[in-house]
Amino acid sequence: MRCNIRHIEETQASIKGSQQSKNLRSIVDHIRPFLISLLGTYRDQNTDILLQQAVRANTHSSVNQLQHESEILKQLIKRDDLLILGAEYSLDTGIIDFSHKLP
Repeated sequence: MRCNIRHIEETQASIKGSQQSKNLRSIVDHIRPFLISLLGTYRDQNTDILLQQAVRANTHSSVNQLQHESEILKQLIKRDDLLILGAEYSLDTGIIDFSHKLP
């Protein structure tokens, strides 16, 4: 992964120094519970492992939200007209890693 904790800290510092975006605040608020639980679970791991797990937790959460919070999407999924999968794209390798297996 190209991003590391230093990048996150720099981003946080720049956000604090500027007027915060409501959209950015919404995204941060959405993933905060996952990050807090990961900090407890992976406290003794290096930052790359923690970041990788945070990305996976966010991907899983986003897939779950898309699958369950929209009536339109739920109906399409139910009729097998739509399949929502989570994936991670590596900026370093260009490889797409699907976090969910196909049913």
